[in-house]
Amino acid sequence: ESERQRHAEAVRERDGAVAAHADAAAVVARLATDLQAAHNEAARAKAAAAEAEADAAAARGAVGAAEAQAAGLRADLEGVRRVVAEATRHAEAHAVRLEAAEEMVRGRQLAMEVEAAAARVAREEAGAPPARAGA
Repeated sequence: ESERQRHAEAVRERDGAVAAHADAAAVVARLATDLQAAHNEAARAKAAAAEAEADAAAARGAVGAAEAQAAGLRADLEGVRRVVAEATRHAEAHAVRLEAAEEMVRGRQLAMEVEAAAARVAREEAGAPPARAGA
């Protein structure tokens, strides 16, 4: 009887050990699954970080290109301002010369009118008949 009890006890211990082993194997399997999921998530996060870094590098490149374009446009604008200033100086100089030429023409017309009046006065003083229009 004691032999049977020892055998039954040994079977219970073995069954307990088998159950504990099965439980431990299930825990290890869940841990392995969780570890694989964490590894996959880390890989996705690493890929997302690399993509974000690439996007940031592209954005920095775009900003650099925009800054270079803006600098070029500022230089172009400065060039246009210089051309406009030079054209304005030339136009002002031409306007001054044009005014001087107009004054000279008015002076010549006045001189011709004075000469005509002086000739008319001289003829009248000399007793000559007045000159006809167009003569």
